[in-house]
Amino acid sequence: PAQAAIMLEKTAADPQCRLALGKALFLAGDPRGALRALEDHAGGSNAGDSESSTLRHLYRGRALEALGEHETAVDELRLYFEQFPDVPRPAETSIEAATDLARAYTALNRQAEAVAQYRMIAGLADSLALWNRKQSVQALEKKDLSGAVVSLQAVLRWNRQDNVSRRLLARALNDLGRHPEALVVWRELDEMLHGDSEALRNIAGLSLEIRRPQDAVAAFRRLREIEDDPDIIERLDAEIRRLESTGQPGIPTVDLRF
Repeated sequence: PAQAAIMLEKTAADPQCRLALGKALFLAGDPRGALRALEDHAGGSNAGDSESSTLRHLYRGRALEALGEHETAVDELRLYFEQFPDVPRPAETSIEAATDLARAYTALNRQAEAVAQYRMIAGLADSLALWNRKQSVQALEKKDLSGAVVSLQAVLRWNRQDNVSRRLLARALNDLGRHPEALVVWRELDEMLHGDSEALRNIAGLSLEIRRPQDAVAAFRRLREIEDDPDIIERLDAEIRRLESTGQPGIPTVDLRF
């Protein structure tokens, strides 16, 4: 955003560039500069354009809220939602606007209105998660692992509790050979489920791959606690002893499945 603002300053005479400058300055952490740019934009030749006006209310409202001007922030953000209802509003952008509006209402002790905004945010996030989940299923059916990863990451952005998608994401990252990223996701899954056999096997296997046998031992020990098959427990114990004595895996005695 900061680099974009520098470029847009050179074309700030154009009303649309001025609007983009206001957005860039806000995203760069300069709400006062954003307000100045957006105030100038109000008098531009395209100020009456409905889409431009909607975006101006959005970033003026967000900048005012960032500056603690809660009352005026409410006025601007309400106009974002209420003025020109036919203008398309991306769900992600509406979530950002509703979040700032909820914060402003909370600061003004208007709790019921804040709760209404949070309910809207939850509904929008759920819709985004559902849409991206469908996209991930289609990508997996087409064997498009990279596309599936993008969609599954978007699912988890909007619904951190979706462990089915988290598991699919970890598997897809495994299959793509993106093992460091996969390891992070497997660890998240294990933590979210308070112990997961598949996650722990992958944590152990991937830890061995990156030459961290101590992490593999820790995963095997936790896996041993949740296993109830005596044969698997015996093989886990053998693998733990081997790693602790040599620091290197021998002939695999545990199906790591990663």
